[in-house]
This record gives sequence, structure tokens and C-alpha cells, in this order.
Amino acid sequence: MDGQSLYDEFKAWCEEQGLPWVSADELLWLDYLTSEQRDWLENFVMRWDEAGPQKQWGEQ
Repeated sequence: MDGQSLYDEFKAWCEEQGLPWVSADELLWLDYLTSEQRDWLENFVMRWDEAGPQKQWGEQ
């Protein structure tokens, strides 16, 4: 999955969850997340990191 797709997925998820539009790392600091939200964010951060900076924005 490329960076733009991940970005779009994350933005939509934040809107659905009613969460502020900040980075996933920052959201993990919130003390009011449900365990499901925390699990989703941790998984997302791993996928984002695996995409790597070159892959995220289509750089070669």
C-alpha cells in the first residue's frame, strides 16, 4: 500500500472515530482510547513504517 492510500485510510478512520486529526503516534498518547482503537493505531503505525519514506509518496 502506498503512502497516499495509508493517509486516506487514516484520515477516514480518524473521522469515523471522532478523533482529532493528529499523527497516529500522537493519538496513542490519548488516555481515552478504547483498546480496539489503540490496537488499530498500533497496527497502522507498523504498516506506515513498513511503507518506508520512498514508498510513502511515490519516490523512486
